[in-house]
Amino acid sequence: MADKRTIETILNLVTGEITEVEELFKDPVTREAEIFQLRTKIEKNIQTNTIELVCIYCKQAVAIRGRKRKEEGSHFFFAHPFKSQPCIIKTDSRFTEDQIRRIKFNGAKESDLHNKLKGLIGHYLNEHPDVHDVKIDEVYRNKAISHEWRKPDVLAVYKNHTIAFELQLSTTFLSVVVGRTLFYQNQNVFLIWIFANFSLTNDLQKFTQKDVFYNNNFNVYVFDQQAWEKSKLEGQLILHCFYQVFYIEGEQVLNKWEERFITIDQLTFELVKTDVFYIDAEKSKAAAFEELGAIKQRELEEFVNKRNKFVVERAIKAVRQCYKWGYVPGIREYDPFDEIDTPERIELLNEQLGFSTKNVDFVAKLFYKREKPDFLKFLCLKTVINIDTTLLANDGKNIFEELHGIDDLFEFKQYITFLFSKGYKLTEKDRELNERIYDKNYWNQSDHEKEQIHRWGYVLMCSEVISRNLMFDLLNKHRIIFAIASVKHDILISYGYDTLKQLVHHILDRHKDYGVLFIQALEKFDRMNLLLAEDKKGKLRAKIEAFNQNISEQESRYNQLIFEIFPELYI
Repeated sequence: MADKRTIETILNLVTGEITEVEELFKDPVTREAEIFQLRTKIEKNIQTNTIELVCIYCKQAVAIRGRKRKEEGSHFFFAHPFKSQPCIIKTDSRFTEDQIRRIKFNGAKESDLHNKLKGLIGHYLNEHPDVHDVKIDEVYRNKAISHEWRKPDVLAVYKNHTIAFELQLSTTFLSVVVGRTLFYQNQNVFLIWIFANFSLTNDLQKFTQKDVFYNNNFNVYVFDQQAWEKSKLEGQLILHCFYQVFYIEGEQVLNKWEERFITIDQLTFELVKTDVFYIDAEKSKAAAFEELGAIKQRELEEFVNKRNKFVVERAIKAVRQCYKWGYVPGIREYDPFDEIDTPERIELLNEQLGFSTKNVDFVAKLFYKREKPDFLKFLCLKTVINIDTTLLANDGKNIFEELHGIDDLFEFKQYITFLFSKGYKLTEKDRELNERIYDKNYWNQSDHEKEQIHRWGYVLMCSEVISRNLMFDLLNKHRIIFAIASVKHDILISYGYDTLKQLVHHILDRHKDYGVLFIQALEKFDRMNLLLAEDKKGKLRAKIEAFNQNISEQESRYNQLIFEIFPELYI
């Protein structure tokens, strides 16, 4: 049966995050280092009164506790600290257990082994020429607050570094470990925890040992029989140092224990954090994860580049097929352009197509020879294909001048649509050319004159469209657009009527689904009052009133296109 935790949910007072304890302590074997580091951090927060994690019920601080299991690694759980206030989910105060552990700790401090080891450590420190002021079991007081003190097992000065040596022979409160660590750090005293023995077998390592080495750069210092013998031989303190080495294997960072016999001269004293270590394992760990991240990033980039190349090659193959056979991919089967969906793929595609660089003349010929309209339409419909329309020219004419001379009206509108769908902007010269299409001083009632007005209006409408993807909607739905344009510009465009009144009757009879917008245009462009003034028999007024009293469902699919061309109508 799995161990049930009394505290199942905790609250972070800083972030407001609620965490399930089961999730926090999952994979205790692989995440052991992380859990023990969190355990120490929480205890530091408790002792410095900077509480973050609390019981969700009583909002009191909680601490990580644990016990070993024969299988599945250690079992971790949260508990209320000793002497905390009552909580609805507390089972007991655990006073007896804490008392027993304190007695056990204090008893170990007075054991023969403890006294022997601290005496030996003090003796061999005294043998070192750079060590002085060696003290055993003497009180060290806070320089600022005299009533705060500790009694280190051994205190010594190495060169200009004050070092406290604390022996740990049995299980010790985490609060004791953290309390001493904080005290010595505040006094700029380096703290070295020393064990009498240490096993490389994880299951045999004590919680106290893990509290120490996981939070001391993965370094463990041991004064065992071997260290004692080497100290006697060399006439100075020798410590048996165990440390973790981090390395990459496959797709993960692993660690292993290594060991060395070291002297005090081989230690590094980090002044800012008051840390002391033989091997900077944290730095090694960070470097290993950084290297693994770089390896994975390179592998990912290589995979992405290969995939991008494959996707782009398939899209270019579709372009070639369409050009050769007039076959448009994506109509009856999967469209390879659906996967040209990232900036990198779009850039690679256009780099290889070169329609704005090396192959711009190829595209220009598609416009002025007009032999493959389906292929050109395909290129224009694919928004990811870039064409620099400012570079399109033929015999010194820009592409708009070239298309202006097309005789067939449908072909003219088709190719003008192609051009504007690729972002073409009219130049001043283009606008002047378009304005000269028809003579505004004539009646413009002949078929030729009406067609010229149609061309003029279509170019004008195309130039107002902002969203390129809507350009083909204009080609297919230009009639209602022209009706509104006729109102705005006070000239009939693409309709065979003689007067605007006839156009109004036509729209309200045949295109009621656009009636609201059309009437709105009449009012916005100041045509309504003029039309009603000329409506001597009242037929137009009656038709408008009848429409307003019984408005049918209005078409809205092309509203974006209409509002882009006529922003005055957008409410």
